[in-house]
Amino acid sequence: MNIHTRFILHLLGRLILTGFLLLLSILIIFLFIAFLTMNSAIEKDLTTAEGLYFSDRVEVKDGKATIDQHLQKILQKQKSWLIILDSRGDIAGSYGAPDSVLSSKHLLSAADEVPFTDIHTWEILNMDDEPSYVMLGKHHPEKQWLSKVKDEVDWSKGEWLPSSKDQRQLKKEGVWIQLTDPDGNVLQAYGDRPPSEDYTYKDILQLDDPDQSVHQDPLSGKILISGIHPPAEAPISVPIHNGWFIALIVIALLILFSTFWYARNLGTPLLIMVKWIKQLSDGQYSQPVNQVGESTIYKKNGKLKRNYRLYKELFSQLSKLTDTLKSNERHEKKVVSSREEWISGLSHDLKTPLSSITGYAQMLQSDQYEWTPEEIRDFAGTIVDKSAFMKDLLDDLTLVYQLNSQALPIRKERTDINEAVRRSVIYFINTAQADIRFLPTETPMLGMVDRKWFQRILDNLLSNAIKHNGDGTTITISTEAIENQLLVIKIEDDGEGMDSETLSHLFQRFYRGTNTSDSGSGTGLGMAITKQLIELHNGSINVQSAPDEGTRVRVILPL
Repeated sequence: MNIHTRFILHLLGRLILTGFLLLLSILIIFLFIAFLTMNSAIEKDLTTAEGLYFSDRVEVKDGKATIDQHLQKILQKQKSWLIILDSRGDIAGSYGAPDSVLSSKHLLSAADEVPFTDIHTWEILNMDDEPSYVMLGKHHPEKQWLSKVKDEVDWSKGEWLPSSKDQRQLKKEGVWIQLTDPDGNVLQAYGDRPPSEDYTYKDILQLDDPDQSVHQDPLSGKILISGIHPPAEAPISVPIHNGWFIALIVIALLILFSTFWYARNLGTPLLIMVKWIKQLSDGQYSQPVNQVGESTIYKKNGKLKRNYRLYKELFSQLSKLTDTLKSNERHEKKVVSSREEWISGLSHDLKTPLSSITGYAQMLQSDQYEWTPEEIRDFAGTIVDKSAFMKDLLDDLTLVYQLNSQALPIRKERTDINEAVRRSVIYFINTAQADIRFLPTETPMLGMVDRKWFQRILDNLLSNAIKHNGDGTTITISTEAIENQLLVIKIEDDGEGMDSETLSHLFQRFYRGTNTSDSGSGTGLGMAITKQLIELHNGSINVQSAPDEGTRVRVILPL
């Protein structure tokens, strides 16, 4: 599957995700409608509410309760009253509660004794995170009227003759009264909009509406029904017709079109980036171009094209990566060239002493000449020197391999640093033509080093300072301690110095800064080995130099 196909499938996946989010939005809308419906039910009957509903509308702070205005209106419509008690049971606030309840020492019993009233309680949390309590009393005027009317009905005749005052009061309170015969046929109806339908006996048995009450006379069998109309509620409806379906289709088409348009503008730069990255992986370290060789990303003035500005950071990083890879390619070529030069020089360094050894051996083997003992010793000395050089060269190669593979054994011991430096200095004073000076610390300085490799570090640095400077150069070696935590070794000379290119390649393993035609000039491994040995001791080395200004080497190791 090519990248274009995968990218299109990815965008289709995004489209599916968009559809899922759309369905989720529709679900959220339906949940919101359900929430509104639940609130509508609560506004019809507060007794169906939960404690959280009152927690949001009643605030208790410092023993005082504040009731939301909207809740007060609902209480008024539902002919209910409310009392808020704090965590100690004291009244913190109320709305519409009877004085007989508010003034009573026994609140619960007094509330229960209020006629034709149901009591409901909830626990809520106030602003102090202490529990408070809500007591709701819901008055049932239909029950009160039923109790009154059943004593006034002439059950034998099946009639009730209410006064004009009673009829006005019924309508004012929203209560209706019906008197039926035992079969459920309505005989009389008074009050506010009473139902006009007759009842079956099954209907009467199933009357369980909390806003209705029923009483049947045991002698005549006639039935008295009272009820109250619940508060009017705003209808919640979602009209669905053809216009809605058309609107949904249009919206879906708009979403589909905008998705593909957005995908094109979003995806084209991504495809260009993929192409660019593929070019980099193929070793083409350049920006993508079109058929006429012009950049597909940048304008002629070097600015990004409009469609690609969204990804300007990514394109900037890709440009830097391209430049870095191109630079690394050039550097790798230089390294390969340096390695070839080093191998060539190393081959020369091996051939030169080997040629000397072979030549002197053949001379000694020849029977055409009679060599004096002095000449034989001279030949043997040359052979020994050349053999020693070859051995040192092979040892360096072995050491480089061990350092690279982290297989070099190191055994740190407490060592007198001044004494170790002094031994190296004494050796070179006896063999070199330079003016070597040693400035040790006044007190002994002990450090944890591998004595063998530490001596190799000192020998390499001193040998390098002597080898690459003329006779009479002053070389100063000094030691010091920093807060009894670090030891510092400085090697400074006033010799020829190094240019910036030599200095930058000083620790490069395949670089030889000196003429390889002289086998005594070294193998090009000494400073690289020195740096790795110092790092193996958890230390660091810093070199500063300039032509005709000498060289300063600073080695720092932990004590």
